[in-house]
Amino acid sequence: MRKIFSVLVLMLAALALQAQNPTTTWPYLYNDFMQGKVFFKDGSSKDYMVNVHILRSTLHFIEPGTDDIKEAKSKDVIVVNIGSDSFYSKQGKMLRAAATNQLGFVGEEVLADMAALNSESGAAYGASANSMSTMKLSSVDGAGPTASTNHMNLKNSKEDGKLIPLEKEYYLVTNGQVYPATKKELELFLTPEKKAGFKAFLKQNKISWKSPESLLKIVDYINAK
Repeated sequence: MRKIFSVLVLMLAALALQAQNPTTTWPYLYNDFMQGKVFFKDGSSKDYMVNVHILRSTLHFIEPGTDDIKEAKSKDVIVVNIGSDSFYSKQGKMLRAAATNQLGFVGEEVLADMAALNSESGAAYGASANSMSTMKLSSVDGAGPTASTNHMNLKNSKEDGKLIPLEKEYYLVTNGQVYPATKKELELFLTPEKKAGFKAFLKQNKISWKSPESLLKIVDYINAK
């Protein structure tokens, strides 16, 4: 019984660690940096403590031997495994594989919903809501390849910030191509033959544009002979 209880405690701790709870002083997907394996385009791989920055959809890591946060160059990264999540670096975005099959996957990009944040914050006299939110997020916005931020200092200030509402955008990735998962955008890429039957396909399959599993059917449609 004690062993079962211990396992449950560990599981709950892991779930709490992965919960999405970003703030304006901690604009990260995970509540802390987590052990991850990064696969590079040169064929190498390396373990880092990593997190995903939700303002620019970039991969941040803690410099080994220090407590400094750095930003990885997206052009050098292929895949990042963080816990049970797999992220693909595509077109400067960190896309989580939300649904996959043999033909491709649906990539989920989680971003700060700046419009909602501005709406909730309001604007002081003489200042736009956009400039206010930018100032609130500036504490970590400079963390990049040539600038560093101390991890513990940033983490300790997390509760000083305001909760950031999140939005999700979806992309279809197949045959080395990345397509925005919207009807209007997809129709721009479809062949005339595929485009002609696309509307009927969407209706017949009751495609939901917010469901990765539903969107994965479009990957099959794109590849169907």
